[in-house]
Amino acid sequence: MKVAIIIRPEHRFMPMQDALCEVARQKGYDVFGYKDPSLVGKLVDYDYVIYHPNTPPKDIKCKGKVGWWMCDLRHPNDLQPGNPDVIFLCNTHYIGAYQEKFECPVYYMPQCGLDVRGRDSGRRFDTDFVFIGDIMFHKYHANRIPIISGLKKEGVDVTMITGERFTEDQVSIYRHAPFCLSISPHYGGYTSNRLYNILASGGFCFSLYFPGIDRLFENNKHLVWFKTVGELCGLMDYYYENPEEYCMIKEAGWRLFEEKHTASARVKNMLDIMKGRLNNFQGYLA
Repeated sequence: MKVAIIIRPEHRFMPMQDALCEVARQKGYDVFGYKDPSLVGKLVDYDYVIYHPNTPPKDIKCKGKVGWWMCDLRHPNDLQPGNPDVIFLCNTHYIGAYQEKFECPVYYMPQCGLDVRGRDSGRRFDTDFVFIGDIMFHKYHANRIPIISGLKKEGVDVTMITGERFTEDQVSIYRHAPFCLSISPHYGGYTSNRLYNILASGGFCFSLYFPGIDRLFENNKHLVWFKTVGELCGLMDYYYENPEEYCMIKEAGWRLFEEKHTASARVKNMLDIMKGRLNNFQGYLA
């Protein structure tokens, strides 16, 4: 079986694409950059293509199906036309809209975590929380500043790692931080890969609640979710005072990630759907 994975090439480390490249290496799949001028002709003999850029594939044909893994929150009306056979969408909020726009099956397929090999710069932060990501006034990130500012007003020490775009040593940072923050927009089923990167690294994840999180994780077992800054502060104090529960959550979160949320699990799930063996997302809790 010939499988191709199409990524957006970057010179620097990109967590999900790095993980997809590792899956391809392990499975013997081929990886191409989406701007390769000869890409269309190269893919004709492939059985399946997984297309990862956040713009729809155009004129890409293969013997089997082209699956577009759309890991962005853009409304489909903001996108140009494309011709995927199947869409794998990182949220449940827009599934109906994508089906109407592209006239093809759309399946929920959230993002995944990074490949955890190496990359330890030795950076450590003696603070309560670590948040890796840009802080900006943007419609998708409007909740970051209020939460982090609220924590600081409560006297909580927060390290913000911003402006790096892709933090190559985030595995070691998440692993050694007391608590790690995942803050995503409030869309059904949506979380960025930040949450999965924290779990992949063996970190303790505090996640802002989003609709559907309870289908993916058990609260106070795999991670801990919160809805307000006050609730988050109380939970932080509780887990500082209960180190055994704290350690159990870190371990259980990592184990669940390894079982259900790796790049390998996502690729297998997408291929099984394209082959007709499955018709749903396999990462939900039993």
